[in-house]
Amino acid sequence: MPTLRPTGRSGAIAVISILLAALALGCAKPAFRDVIGADDDVRVAIDDPTGVDTWAVRTASDADVVVLRISGDSADVGALQTRVLLPGGLVVAELILPKGHQFSIALSGRAAVWTTEFRVRQPESAPVSYRLQVVRPLAAGPGAGPSCADALRARGIGAWVVSVAEPPAASGLPFPGLGAVALAVTPAGALTAGPATAGAAPVLRVNTGAALRGDFARLGCGPRLVQLSVWDASKGRPPSMSIADASERPLCGGTGQPPCLADPGPGRWVPWTLSSSTPIGSFSLESDDVYVASLVIQ
Repeated sequence: MPTLRPTGRSGAIAVISILLAALALGCAKPAFRDVIGADDDVRVAIDDPTGVDTWAVRTASDADVVVLRISGDSADVGALQTRVLLPGGLVVAELILPKGHQFSIALSGRAAVWTTEFRVRQPESAPVSYRLQVVRPLAAGPGAGPSCADALRARGIGAWVVSVAEPPAASGLPFPGLGAVALAVTPAGALTAGPATAGAAPVLRVNTGAALRGDFARLGCGPRLVQLSVWDASKGRPPSMSIADASERPLCGGTGQPPCLADPGPGRWVPWTLSSSTPIGSFSLESDDVYVASLVIQ
């Protein structure tokens, strides 16, 4: 039975001849599969500037890590932006892909079906072609170092998205093969779990009057970009987010620094992103009631 590699998805034309050929050969496998696995090699052409190409991948457990590898012409890869969701419309990441021949996104933290949406970002123009593969992280090789960008690159990863369904163990929020991010909440016991909306996947909940701190010391590297996807439950003080270096010096809000983040607006998922030229040692999130769907590092 032939391996089918479609060249069209949402915003592109289906390759009918491939489907007919597969049926003629008696194959039950359709030409397009929304859920792709480790042996799939998908080639996509988005020819509609408003088109959205949607695929899904599965993680089998909270320790499982899958990697989406996007490759192609440097200009085409750099013309894409992607959004990653969990069931119930839960947004766990929004990323603009950098120019380059390849960029990979790791997904982990829970057993789930993750939906990925690819679109042409403004002001780029269609058509855009790329190749999509599902792979596993590489064993750490040459190039791993104190910068998370280097450590991730050595594992074949550009950005790592972690989403958990319950507060992590004392060992921290796991990035398997890399380390863990220690989470501390004040007052103790104020970090629980639950869905932000009915029918959605459960996420972390920082309860009223609490502060959540994430420390990257156990990760073994310092990210230069941190993204938290947050949902303000609108029960008082709106959320605010800040970052600091390993010595607890603020990396936002000061002279010559980017502003810290505050008030994402209630009742919707907002991927909050802070970056720094200095490695980030920790982040802090304060609110009177906020849900946290994920942590992304680069």
